[in-house]
Amino acid sequence: MISLITATSVYPRSPQKAVLYSLLIPGGGQFYTKRYLRGIIIAVGEIGLGYNAYINHREGDSDKRDQYLYYLAYLIGFSMADAYVGALVYNFDLQMDKERLKLGMRLRW
Repeated sequence: MISLITATSVYPRSPQKAVLYSLLIPGGGQFYTKRYLRGIIIAVGEIGLGYNAYINHREGDSDKRDQYLYYLAYLIGFSMADAYVGALVYNFDLQMDKERLKLGMRLRW
């Protein structure tokens, strides 16, 4: 019996690392799971909300500042949850690809 199996050397993504990157770097978890467009959108949103909170803090408008900080906290929480799910989906897709890449040949006498 002869079997040929091909597999790619793609590494799975850790959901915990994705959440940590998403917490520390705007859009980092999405970039880690190779969801680049989503990462750019989240990074721009986080930076924009943080900038607006800073501007309102400098101007002394604490109500608007707090509102922007709440939005920023919600966006960071969403980003962390999205990165976690993205890593799980990425790993699931890797398993499916490995199962599809199997190629076999049998010789029987």
